Amino acid sequence: MKKALAFVIALVLLAAMTPLALAVDATVTVSVSVDGQLVVAAQPVTVSDLTVNGVLKAAHTAYYSGGESGYSAEIDPIWNMYMIKKTWGITATPYVIVNGAPLGSASLQATADVAPVKAGDNIIVSISSDPTKTARAIALTADVADGSATVTATEWVLDFTTFTYKSSPCANAKVIDPATGAELGTTDAQGAVVVNASGIAAIEGLAAIPVDGSSASTSAAAPAPAAPAAAAPAAPAAPAETSEEGVTVYFTVCLDGVLQVAAQPVTVHTLNGDAVLRAGHAKYYSGGEAGYTAAIDPMFNMYLIQRVWGVQTIPTFILNGYPLGTGDNKAYITVDSIPVKEGDNVVIVISTLVGTAPIPNVALTRGDDGTVKATNWTFDPTTYTYSDTPYANADIVDAQSGEVLGTTDALGRAKLKSEPASGVIAIAGLTALAVGGDIQPFTPISDKYTPPARDYSVFGGPDGRQLLWIVIFGVGGAIPLGAIVLHAQRKELKNYGVKFVDPVVGKKK
Repeated sequence: MKKALAFVIALVLLAAMTPLALAVDATVTVSVSVDGQLVVAAQPVTVSDLTVNGVLKAAHTAYYSGGESGYSAEIDPIWNMYMIKKTWGITATPYVIVNGAPLGSASLQATADVAPVKAGDNIIVSISSDPTKTARAIALTADVADGSATVTATEWVLDFTTFTYKSSPCANAKVIDPATGAELGTTDAQGAVVVNASGIAAIEGLAAIPVDGSSASTSAAAPAPAAPAAAAPAAPAAPAETSEEGVTVYFTVCLDGVLQVAAQPVTVHTLNGDAVLRAGHAKYYSGGEAGYTAAIDPMFNMYLIQRVWGVQTIPTFILNGYPLGTGDNKAYITVDSIPVKEGDNVVIVISTLVGTAPIPNVALTRGDDGTVKATNWTFDPTTYTYSDTPYANADIVDAQSGEVLGTTDALGRAKLKSEPASGVIAIAGLTALAVGGDIQPFTPISDKYTPPARDYSVFGGPDGRQLLWIVIFGVGGAIPLGAIVLHAQRKELKNYGVKFVDPVVGKKK
């Protein structure tokens, strides 16, 4: 028995150690382009951490003058995803290309900490230290045959309006030997050039790849070409309309699950979301307009909120029930571009609670029949898109008194039993909506949103309780059925298997 037990333990230990034995180092090649200058050209890096993050750390240790200190990456509290913060000593997010595609593209939807690498991969990093000049992301493949290598260069461009990549051939680019500077050729209209199959080939200043057949970055492994990128950036948004008399917009702020302002009126003369935020801070925030800043972000090259209600973060901006980039607001992704009009309802959701359950982005709307609908919007940082679900079982209250006026059903809808005296309805701690005519300023209820408790036990929650009743009724029905079966079995045993005697023929059956 003990021998058998020892054998089982040995098998378990062997299974546990197998991954360690299989974890082997891999050598990849790395190129780094800084401000259009190729500072590292397809140089080897050997790593045991087979992720892009592991490669970048090792590349800095091997080739950057300041070692690994020139690189940092972590979970970004604003985007709630792993992001590179510094590369080659420059505080900015670089383009990182693995073989034929950049991180974040449709064919490589992964962050640096989880994106895998393997032996022979070709990693290209491109970064700009000047916020006004965007780095170029060039991917290279090399197909070797009969002593020649066909190098194909593809340029990737990130569309900041959709956060998606588009690709096009990198045509008319000079190809050189980075070791000698000798010119090897120029890419054609398809981004291709044929060179001798030895050494390294580089797109001058931008990217490099081994052309001796050792690279795993080949055309067969490259993603299918995407739609051609736009030749020039999109024209800036048209200036916002203005109103000499001004329009009234209703302004709500949810901070960490507590309503700071509940659909309070602000008057704006510049008719966009940015003006609403500035006016709302000037009127209702203790520090005035100083609590809000927004500008063109040098990393994303778009107008972003940088601070709101005194908090350094990017909030969720909801206008008339839809966040930026969704539903009726699909055409607008920045607060300076989205227009507002008389009677609009703006909700700002701010969360500083990193590592805890997120604050729901809840919007209230009201139909012509008086039905209120509550919708929860969830942001997916991997695709930069929102999805919506009904916000069920939520009390709709008067935002000033807290009086319960109705409760949302499974579809997030509710009929109010009466109108709010304040003219504003709310879901405590989360959101508010102006439904009255003349709304006078008031302090909203201070109830704090608390995430619903989840009971994951077998009989916990509504479904678990239904299961409990099924078990109770099942057991209850099984008891009399079991008694009948036992009685029949005892009777049969008593009669030695004879069920009855046929009186006509006198035979047992």
